[in-house]
Amino acid sequence: MKTKMKSRFFILSIILGVAYFGYSLPMAKADIGDQTGSSTQSVGVDLKKIDSDVSSLKVGIVSQFVDGISQAIESNSDKVTPESINKAVQLDRIDLLKFIDDSFSLGAENILSQNQLIKDGINTSIKKIAGDISKATKKNVSLDSVSQNISQSLDTFVQTDSPKFDALKNDHVDLMYKDSDGDGVSDYDEIYVYHTDPYKANTAGGSLNDGQKILQGFNPLSAESEKIKYSAPEDSKAVASSTYSVTELSLDQNTKALTVKGTSLPNSYVTLYIYSTPIVVTVKANALGEWTYTLDQELNNGDHKMYVASVDTAGKILARSDLFPFVKTASAATLGQPIETPVNNSIRNIVVISISIFVILLVLMISFIGIEKKNKTEKEIK
Repeated sequence: MKTKMKSRFFILSIILGVAYFGYSLPMAKADIGDQTGSSTQSVGVDLKKIDSDVSSLKVGIVSQFVDGISQAIESNSDKVTPESINKAVQLDRIDLLKFIDDSFSLGAENILSQNQLIKDGINTSIKKIAGDISKATKKNVSLDSVSQNISQSLDTFVQTDSPKFDALKNDHVDLMYKDSDGDGVSDYDEIYVYHTDPYKANTAGGSLNDGQKILQGFNPLSAESEKIKYSAPEDSKAVASSTYSVTELSLDQNTKALTVKGTSLPNSYVTLYIYSTPIVVTVKANALGEWTYTLDQELNNGDHKMYVASVDTAGKILARSDLFPFVKTASAATLGQPIETPVNNSIRNIVVISISIFVILLVLMISFIGIEKKNKTEKEIK
């Protein structure tokens, strides 16, 4: 009797153990499959902080430049009108502002790696402007203090943010700013999102390169025009990340075209889901993680909602935004506050089932142990 009991207990334990792991393994595989999305979310938060520092640095440098030039013009306009001095420096001032804008539009990686070249470019332009003012006022005007202040601001940024950016290189963030094959897809996205060849512009062949296929909704791993089958954001297992957002809506009063602006990872492709009229389009963000899209069709008046997501070649959402509601009328489009959306309940169901099986297994084990002890006690009494 005792031998049979042990045998039954052993067999039942094996069956329930297999069942438990059978339910647990899909969960584990789901976690492994979502590691890219989790990494994307974490990296996005850290990059957002650095991009905020970049924006503050740019504002500070432009302010230092504008204030310095204004003070120089004001203090040297005793014999010449400020208007005439402004006219003399106008072209060089425009060139310098464009140089700053272009340098900063390439993001933190460019500023950190090209810091000295940026400083040299700004200093050269400021010297030209000082020469313009000197020529217009017939005085020897120096703007060295402006150059020094700007150089110091750039050096401070490098000292503060270079260690932050270097730490992110463990997550291969530097690859977001590289496009080895020139197809418009960053090396980071090629390797970790689309699994395409970062050194081959057209991974699978065909008339379109990888970037063109992604923008048009085609699978870059297929030579044919195979459309990506996008999964619905509501069904996604990806947790929402603040890296992906909608920041602004505007409505052209003439064409009634809706323009949407938002954020994502730098140099990445994101897919926009616009409801209630189902619109699914892919756009590319710049080096600061900013993207813009203008709808090519007029949207109906009424309530709508939108998601922003990073999607792989199978249409699976790796990372996404919260739900962004908005209202479109004949004259305006108003963006509402983001609504937090829960993860798909299918994962929760797997967890509940796995825990339930484990509890049942534990109860049965305790019951069998209790029965064995009872039998043993009864035999001892007899």
